[in-house]
Amino acid sequence: MLFEAGKQMTDFHPIHSFMLDLSDKITRQLFSKEDWIEICDNLPDGPPYSKEASDYLDEFERVETLKDLQDLLDKRPRRIESQLVHESLLNW
Repeated sequence: MLFEAGKQMTDFHPIHSFMLDLSDKITRQLFSKEDWIEICDNLPDGPPYSKEASDYLDEFERVETLKDLQDLLDKRPRRIESQLVHESLLNW
């Protein structure tokens, strides 16, 4: 279902990565009411970010230009969880 929906979209959407954005109306409309309830019901909480990863993400709040973003992404953080966040943002 996600593959077929993604083929119809011209703009990048989480569906192209087979991700369900639970707040997205387009994704929601692909499922019946019953299926959507089942998908959303009893979702486990993800583990919280570490303080270091949270602090690293907070650095992005000051980004105002593409150069600011590039400068921040040019510096690889030292801690592993922050590195994972960094790589995700860099690849995105």
